[in-house]
Amino acid sequence: RQLLDQHTVVKVKVNPSAFEDNSLLNAFEVLKQLAVDSGANDGMELIHIRTSDKVILFGKEGTLDLIDAGDFPPPPPPPREPKEEEE
Repeated sequence: RQLLDQHTVVKVKVNPSAFEDNSLLNAFEVLKQLAVDSGANDGMELIHIRTSDKVILFGKEGTLDLIDAGDFPPPPPPPREPKEEEE
């Protein structure tokens, strides 16, 4: 919950054997409910499940809309201009 307060998307590695049917989807639902019970917004979104790595990507409410609109992730910062040395 605290990480989602600070970031738009959070990657969580999960041991699926601790959840019903060894399912990462069930793990998402359980972890989401735990976060909501501890004060998180219940609009938390499932961004992606990577079964091979046992990873779930959680997002703040509205993150999927930002991704669909091309607004997330934000573009990289412009390259830095080298400082000119004074002579």
